[in-house]
Amino acid sequence: MDQFKKLVRRRKVCLYALLALASVAMLFFSVGIFRRSLEGRLNPQIQRAAVQVAQSVPQLEQNEQMLNAAYDQMAESWQKMASSGLVDYEFNAEEDRAEFDELVSGTLSWMNQVTNLTVGSDGYVMVLSKETGEVLAHPNEQRVGMQYALGDGFSYESAISVDDVTYETQVGDLNPAFVVMTPVELKDWNITQLQKAGELLELGVFGSVIDYKDTYIVCGVPLGEMASYIALNAGMFLVFFVVLMWLLTKWICLVLAAHQETPASLRAKLFSYGAIA
Repeated sequence: MDQFKKLVRRRKVCLYALLALASVAMLFFSVGIFRRSLEGRLNPQIQRAAVQVAQSVPQLEQNEQMLNAAYDQMAESWQKMASSGLVDYEFNAEEDRAEFDELVSGTLSWMNQVTNLTVGSDGYVMVLSKETGEVLAHPNEQRVGMQYALGDGFSYESAISVDDVTYETQVGDLNPAFVVMTPVELKDWNITQLQKAGELLELGVFGSVIDYKDTYIVCGVPLGEMASYIALNAGMFLVFFVVLMWLLTKWICLVLAAHQETPASLRAKLFSYGAIA
């Protein structure tokens, strides 16, 4: 009898070890499944935003140029009238021009206009310097000036060229590459640096890149939003799997030791496991 108990105990240990391994495998499997599901939903949204941005950027920049030209003409007229005494106004060309440039760069420039566009419900558009990766425009002004590093999967050829996009271009006409972009200071980190990991999820972006003159326009979504979605859904799926497999393991253990149990104790265990389920 003692040998049989030892055999049953060993089999229980093996079953629980198998349950643990299966749970780990299921975790990786579910993360991959929900990641692909999320990308399948986000990629079309990013593509639509990229087409919209690439179509609108030239017009937005032209509007900015026209605004500057109109101001120059108005300033020239005011200066002539002020110098001739037709108006009682002390015209300071440099000071007025500086105020106008500050107004344009803060709200009316094509860079700020394009960052008002959104990608899906949680994504955004930002403008980077092609040479340095510095953020030139961002919906969150606190991130302007940060330096981003484009992902290893990015190449100049994979960026969408504005010259290749017209108002007739459809989403299916483009095949953009999707890359991950992170701040330069967070590019090299390890799992022990949990604070940096949190900043990476908050500041990192998954999206596509548009090549426009000396800038890169990035249409993407925060990595933190993606991580939250994957973690929540994969976690719920894993809990369901673990509970189901735990009940199955308990049932197998009961079958192995059934002849050692009295009918009353066997019914009590089955009832307790059923209550947990």
